[in-house]
Amino acid sequence: MRLAILGCGNRVQVSILPTLSENPDIRITALIDPSRAALLEACTCLRSLGVPMEEKVQLLPEDEGLSPMAVNAVLVASPHAFHAPQTRRWLQRGKPVFVEKPLACHPEDAAALVELSRGIGLSLSEPRRFRADLQAVRDILRSGAIGRLHKIRSEDYVRKARHFQRSWRNDPALAGGGVLLDLGCHTLASLLWTCGLRTLSLERIDLQRGACQVETKALLLLQGPRVEAEVVVGLVNDRAGWERLILWGETGSLRLFRSRQDGGVSRVEVVSRARIHRFNLRSGDGFESASLRRFLRSPDLCEPDAFECHIEALRLIRQAYQTAGGPRLAEPAVPERCHAQDR
Repeated sequence: MRLAILGCGNRVQVSILPTLSENPDIRITALIDPSRAALLEACTCLRSLGVPMEEKVQLLPEDEGLSPMAVNAVLVASPHAFHAPQTRRWLQRGKPVFVEKPLACHPEDAAALVELSRGIGLSLSEPRRFRADLQAVRDILRSGAIGRLHKIRSEDYVRKARHFQRSWRNDPALAGGGVLLDLGCHTLASLLWTCGLRTLSLERIDLQRGACQVETKALLLLQGPRVEAEVVVGLVNDRAGWERLILWGETGSLRLFRSRQDGGVSRVEVVSRARIHRFNLRSGDGFESASLRRFLRSPDLCEPDAFECHIEALRLIRQAYQTAGGPRLAEPAVPERCHAQDR
């Protein structure tokens, strides 16, 4: 597979390139990023990992100059505002695309891309669907161990990126939003999937920005068919972050806590029919790159149903921004190019 990578920031160098090094059938034909330094760092990383490259790999500031004949597939890891236009361009050229979340800033754009990808191939980075602890929680709910679900509380915090205020993530025109879009699209989509919910409605939204241009904490109160949910996402300065999920059912409850410093171990407590069960669940090995590995095996794979939770999450996020007067989520007016800074 001849692969072009759009965006060469930290995420690509730390996670994506090591995954590509596991597949001997991959050959990198082009790296796209407006930062020359990021392009050279990515090349150095590719060589150190032993990822095969074309003898004259193309280093370009924009993907518009790349010939479709030069690639078999494309990986999009640029800032959020460029995901939709770049993905659309390469799908229109008939190339399978792998996209880091979010697929788009607008739910309508995401749905249109899914339709456009039929017969071509589109995959989205969804690491939480491959986490063994969340799969186990989903199975517990399906088993009826705590009865019909009626209340949810979810907290999701990550460490604020180094130099956050100077990075593209603090620029609404590039990031499309703050932590609600960047982290919340993962949190909300995985919550819908884990709890077996198809849709929720927004009851209340509170965004906190502090000294930043985008929100660094968001609180959402949501309502669904016979269930209510409180979801908090945020950035923290002094800790690696954590996840806490509390589910209340008619006959019991489930609590999950996962620190991002504990090596992927979740502490779980299930109260069912007056009996308490406590145990630890591991997230599993390789879940962060499982979506990419699947794409590399089957680049033409397209499962429209798999995008439903993500599109519903984007719909809630867009509604939250409209209600709270947050980012307008407009497509970028600047040239469609990717920025590596702090990716």
